[in-house]
Amino acid sequence: MTQEEIKETVVNSLGFSNKLLREVELLEIKHPYHLNIIDELHINENAHSRILCKLLQYRADNGCYEFLQSLLSFINEKYQRDDSKDFFSKVHINNPTITQEVERIDLWVKEKGKYAIIFENKVCGATDQDTQLCRYIEKTKKLDFSDDQIYIIYLPPTKECDPSDYTWGEGHNGTTLKKDYENRFFKTPYKEDILPWLEDYVLPNIRNKDVMLLSAVTQYIDYLKGYLFSRNTNNMNNEEKQVVDTILGITNYNNEDRSKALEKKISELQNASNYLSAYLTEVNDEIFKEKKRAWKDQISKDFPEFQYCEYGYGGVYLVLDGTRYALYFSADNRWYCQLQFDESVPDNSRVINNDTINKYGIREILWLPQNYQGDKIWKYFSAEGENDAYQCMKEVVEKIKANSTKQ
Repeated sequence: MTQEEIKETVVNSLGFSNKLLREVELLEIKHPYHLNIIDELHINENAHSRILCKLLQYRADNGCYEFLQSLLSFINEKYQRDDSKDFFSKVHINNPTITQEVERIDLWVKEKGKYAIIFENKVCGATDQDTQLCRYIEKTKKLDFSDDQIYIIYLPPTKECDPSDYTWGEGHNGTTLKKDYENRFFKTPYKEDILPWLEDYVLPNIRNKDVMLLSAVTQYIDYLKGYLFSRNTNNMNNEEKQVVDTILGITNYNNEDRSKALEKKISELQNASNYLSAYLTEVNDEIFKEKKRAWKDQISKDFPEFQYCEYGYGGVYLVLDGTRYALYFSADNRWYCQLQFDESVPDNSRVINNDTINKYGIREILWLPQNYQGDKIWKYFSAEGENDAYQCMKEVVEKIKANSTKQ
């Protein structure tokens, strides 16, 4: 494609997009006014947990924790891994304590000596924290609950989201807790599970006289549909289709010709998107290079006695017990600090030595399961944790220097 054709494709695509969005916006003004008060509050995970906590605390006239029991039954029925086994068979709801944000646990349902259920809420996309689930389990065990009495319900926005290995922490015999809890862990996404449970099990069972509860659950269901992109108003309606037909001049086309015209326009938009994406990549590369240059100056100032390392956004080389490592910080979706073997170390020798990492105090800072057999260790931070990742790198260096003098 020539430069002139590229220019025409981009200009035409942007013009079409702008016109389409303007027309759709005008249509929205004509639609009946849709108000969901929860939409306007911009709630976070804590607020979702408070709502769920209130529902689980609900008691029917006979004293039964109706919604808590129905949620466990819903989860058990859907995720039963063995036809002959009920994974909540040991959970008999009688008089539970149901708390929110106690000991930083999103939701905690427990009856002393019987069972404890840890709810970890990630519906708004909060990042997993290092050994987070491990810490919550340990806090629960300190209340005299045994491993087989503890259950974990993980609440991501959709089924594609899984807890990271590093959030589990150590299990028995050098494994992660993920293995130890595989029969007492349930991933229960809001879109595929919580929303259907609210619609099919909670809402129909609210008594008409419970007007406030009925209103609250109805609003919450509507909010979740909008938030999870499944509210009916998000579907393309006939008016919007007519707008597209008019802009493309295909109002009188039969469906076969309309399909060809839409495919052609989609192809043009994809081409334009590809050119813009390539441009965005170049701009981001420049941002990366500029940021890396700035950090290189800072690293040289903060670590004058160490050789600079080019990994990620920069770092330093370390020699620990005769082996060369690279310590650096970088980012994927989140910022992290990482220690790994230098490229000069043979592949068959790249297994983290637990004794070395313990001796220099690195285990206290970076994630490392017992008997770990990998070639790198790390610590993650938030998407805004650039300075935190850098400070972590400084902390590792200071720890190594302090322990080196003791050797």
